[in-house]
Amino acid sequence: MIKKNQTYIMGILNITPDSFSDGNSYMNIEDAKKQVSKMIKEGANIIDVGGESTRPGADFVSISEEIKRVVPIIKMIKENFDILVSIDTYKSEVANEAVIAGADIINDVWANKYDKKMLDVVSKYNVYYIAMHNKKEKKYDEGVIKDIILDYKNTLKECEIKNIDLNKVILDPGIGFAKGKKENLEVLSNLNKIRKEFSNIMLLGTSRKSFIGTINNIDIASDRVIGTCVTTVYGLEANFEIFRVHDVKENRQTIEMVKAIKDE
Repeated sequence: MIKKNQTYIMGILNITPDSFSDGNSYMNIEDAKKQVSKMIKEGANIIDVGGESTRPGADFVSISEEIKRVVPIIKMIKENFDILVSIDTYKSEVANEAVIAGADIINDVWANKYDKKMLDVVSKYNVYYIAMHNKKEKKYDEGVIKDIILDYKNTLKECEIKNIDLNKVILDPGIGFAKGKKENLEVLSNLNKIRKEFSNIMLLGTSRKSFIGTINNIDIASDRVIGTCVTTVYGLEANFEIFRVHDVKENRQTIEMVKAIKDE
């Protein structure tokens, strides 16, 4: 169970050959198992399994291929570890098979905009649902913050119509999706404003993203750990609950340090 006002680290496990940071690293069961074990030891509370890269320009993956990639990994995790598993997909058929395999959470980067059957799967299985802010164009006539808030409200209405438990709907502002450096920084500087509008559990996913590399002049994604940890501090200050990251150990240390200072 995911609770409000508690902090969770979601460790990223990409079962893809072309993810921007760790593509082709965990395509087989044994490599994936070792990585899951490592992330849990370092402090992960959730493992987010993805079978298709969502980076700009990534190849489209068929439903059957995506299922083939993620289902055996999800089964392996649930059979060997006591941890929550999230399926990172925007396709309802993939989500359905992933939940049958044991996934506890559906992480939808299109928040039901790509596949209108996604909420039927969420409703059917009563799982947690991560709805991320995303859009086809980087166009914000009334500003990115207002757009995020309106998008969230529309998503929550759709969930309510489907009789989905709104306490299980997790909101993600979608850093790096339909946003340039300017919009990403604006979102990060206004996390408190977004947080105050909603009682839902909130997720922040900034890990190793390109805007961090642009600011720090770092081309290699795996070298963007410090910048990621700084954004985690901002998320903690805004009382976000879930942090989706590649580098579990470093972000866990960041979280524990901030908590120790706040509790003093």
